[in-house]
Amino acid sequence: MRKKILDACEIIWVDCSAFKYDGHVVYHPGGNDRMRGVAIIVSEYLNKAVNNYFTISDRMMLVQFQGTQLNINVLQVYAPTADNSQLVINNFHQQLGETLKYTK
Repeated sequence: MRKKILDACEIIWVDCSAFKYDGHVVYHPGGNDRMRGVAIIVSEYLNKAVNNYFTISDRMMLVQFQGTQLNINVLQVYAPTADNSQLVINNFHQQLGETLKYTK
């Protein structure tokens, strides 16, 4: 059986965290500005293995899967470009470093 995971960027759903859609479960951090959103979409079958999920920001989220042999972390990010301020870029890298602590 095929397991399906889709990482998506530039998602504009508002005020959502997890919901079912067309045989899949969508994990999304939500947000009100309708910009830079990320999402991780899994099949309903694979959703049974979701152990935890963290919505760090509209740019970053982590879904943890419980495996039979090992656990799997899927980190979805939408990194800021060089057009952003240095503060935005630094904050992103700081959040990324903090989030990686959850993957150990």
